[in-house]
Amino acid sequence: MRTIYFLTLMTVIGGCTSDNFYDTTRIIATDKDQYKIGDKFEITLTIAPTDNEKEIRIYDNYKNLEISFALVEPSKGMVNENWSKHSGQFLNDSKIIEFKIDKEKPFIKTFKGEIIDDKTMVTLSIPELKMKVSFDKDKVLSGTFIRVHGFCNPIDPGLGDSLEDYFEVKDIEIVRG
Repeated sequence: MRTIYFLTLMTVIGGCTSDNFYDTTRIIATDKDQYKIGDKFEITLTIAPTDNEKEIRIYDNYKNLEISFALVEPSKGMVNENWSKHSGQFLNDSKIIEFKIDKEKPFIKTFKGEIIDDKTMVTLSIPELKMKVSFDKDKVLSGTFIRVHGFCNPIDPGLGDSLEDYFEVKDIEIVRG
């Protein structure tokens, strides 16, 4: 009886599909390092396999490629202060698209946004992700960097998978115009 139970369990586990972003390099890039209020900006996410090829699954609205922002100024002991909500919180589940990626053809997605003056706040708006995050204008314009964080959230992670599929962070600066 134990043998039948074990074989059934192994069939169920082996038959389940899961996905992850293991064995990939994940990079965030921006079109510039420094912006002014009113500027447009681009954030590009790149996912490339570390070996040969890999299949990844992504919602067609990019809900599981989560972007968030935080304030950073190490000289003042400020690291990841005022961390924003992540972009996935603004989106619903949608159709799943599977991508085969390799070193010559990584997954690349660019999101376009705008830096808006909201009186006492600076707002970063990314319409495609239905995302708007705001930071205190005095902090942002005093030399504090905005750190762009990213995370690949597997749609169907395996049981016990470690969810540490972060992008390398990218710091940007907003300067007076």
